[in-house]
Amino acid sequence: AILSTVGSGVCLVMLDFDRQVGKQLLVASGVESEELDEYLDMALNLTDQCMSLKGDVQQNRNLVDLIPIPKVNPTFPGEMSTPRQEIIELAIKPIQDAFAQLDQVEGMIPTVSTMPEVSMVLRIIGQINMRSLIWSDPTEILVDPRYRAMNPAFHLVTLNCPDTFLGPDLPEPLANVRVPGMNSMAMDGYFVVRTTGDELKMILPTEFPETQIQVHGLESDMLTQNWSCPAGFSEGTCGTAPASNAGTAAACRAGKAFLEEKKLPLQQNPVFNCRYFQKPGEPWGTPCEIGNMSFGDAQCIFPSGSMETFVVKCTVDEFAAQISSFEELIRSGLHFVDLTVEGIVDTLMVTLRRLVEENILNPINTLLTGLDCSFMREFWAGLTSSLCLRSVSGFHTMS
Repeated sequence: AILSTVGSGVCLVMLDFDRQVGKQLLVASGVESEELDEYLDMALNLTDQCMSLKGDVQQNRNLVDLIPIPKVNPTFPGEMSTPRQEIIELAIKPIQDAFAQLDQVEGMIPTVSTMPEVSMVLRIIGQINMRSLIWSDPTEILVDPRYRAMNPAFHLVTLNCPDTFLGPDLPEPLANVRVPGMNSMAMDGYFVVRTTGDELKMILPTEFPETQIQVHGLESDMLTQNWSCPAGFSEGTCGTAPASNAGTAAACRAGKAFLEEKKLPLQQNPVFNCRYFQKPGEPWGTPCEIGNMSFGDAQCIFPSGSMETFVVKCTVDEFAAQISSFEELIRSGLHFVDLTVEGIVDTLMVTLRRLVEENILNPINTLLTGLDCSFMREFWAGLTSSLCLRSVSGFHTMS
C-alpha cells in the first residue's frame, strides 16, 4: 500500500509536470529560489514546452523557436529573439531581398531595338533610296575622253528616272533636297547652284531662286528626239538643233554617250552585288530570314556560332529594295539580340535560384525543421503510461 501510494504521488507529479512544477521541485530539493538564474529558467521552459503533457499536442515544439537569444541587431537594449528569427533575418531574408532586386533589374534591362537613337538611325536607313544616292565620279569622267566634254551639272544625275525628293530624316546636307533623275538629263532640264570655287553643288536645294542656274536637257541640242526611261533614246541626234554649235554638240554627244553607256546599263543589267544570309543545313544560296530567329531558335547561326553570307548579282531595283529592307533587317537582328539577352538573363536567374535553393535555403530549412523536441513529449507520455497506468496499478493489486 505504501509503494502504491508513493507511486501514485510520483505519477501525479509526472502527469502535471510543467515549468511551475519544475521550479517547485528544485526549491523542494534545496535550491534557493534566488538561485534560479536565467539558464535554469531557460531549461525549465524547454522541459515545459518539450515534455509537459498538459499543453496542446499540436503546439510548436521546435527548439529554434523556443530558445531565447539576444538579438544580433537589436532595436532597443536587451531585445531578445530566437534562432529561427535570427537565421531568417541574417541569412534567408538577405537572399530573398537580393532576388527581389534582381527581379526588378531584370525587368529594367534596356532593349537595344527600342532605343530612341537606334530608332532614329533605322528611320534614316528606311528613307534611303539608293537610286537617288548613286552619283557619277567627276574625276573618272574628266580623265575619260568619251565623257569629259559633258556638262558638269550632269554629274549630279542619279539612277532614278524622275527627280527625287530626299526625306527630312536624312542627315545634312541630304535632307529636304531635290536630286535630278535621267528624265531631267535627257529632256526636261533642271537647276543647279554654283558655289564657292565656281563648282556646282552636288545636292540641289529646293529654294535658292537668286543663285539657281538652269541646266538644259540633251534634247535642247536635238532637232527631233524620242526618249523613254529606262529604254533610252530611240531617236535623237546631237548637233541638229537650230541653235547648235560645235561646243554644244560635243557636250551633247558626251552626255548622251555617258547616259547610254554608263547610266542606263546600271538600270537594266544585274551589275550590283546583293548579299544574303545563308541558311544552315540547306543548299548553298538558300536565304535565311533573321527576322524569324528567337532565343533558342537561332536558325541562321551555324553550330560554330558564325553567320555565313552569299552574294548574288542583282539589278539596281533589287539592290535598292535590299537596302530599303535593311531597316527591318537590322531591327530584326537587334530584336533577336534583345530576346537572347533576356533569355540568357532568365536562364541565369532560374539556374541561380535553383542552386541557392538546393545548396543554401533547403539545407537551412531542413535544419530548422529538424530541431523539433516532440519526441521528448512522446517519450515522457510513454514513461508515465508505463509507470502510472500499468506499474502502479500492478503494485496496488499486489498489495
